[in-house]
Amino acid sequence: MSTYVITPAVRQKIEDHGLSVDEVEAVLAAPEQRVPGHAGRIVLQSRVGRFLIRVVVEQDRNPPEVVTAYRTSNVAKYWQVEDAD
Repeated sequence: MSTYVITPAVRQKIEDHGLSVDEVEAVLAAPEQRVPGHAGRIVLQSRVGRFLIRVVVEQDRNPPEVVTAYRTSNVAKYWQVEDAD
C-alpha cells in the first residue's frame, strides 16, 4: 500500500503498543498477507522474528487510513494458511 494516512492519535497508539512507525510502514509497503477485517477493513500482516505485526486499515477512505497496529506472539491465531489442493 503506497498511499495511506496515519493520524497523530494512531501514531501514539502504535508507539503505545511497542512498535515504531517505521515497522508499521514496512508492513504497509510489503505485507506478507492481506486478510479481511471487521466492517470492511483490511488487515495487513507480516512475521517479524517470532512475532506478527498486524496493521488494520480502513480501506473505504481516500486515502486509506491506518486504524491501529500491534505486535502479537500468537501468530497461529491470525496467520492464514492456504490449503494445498
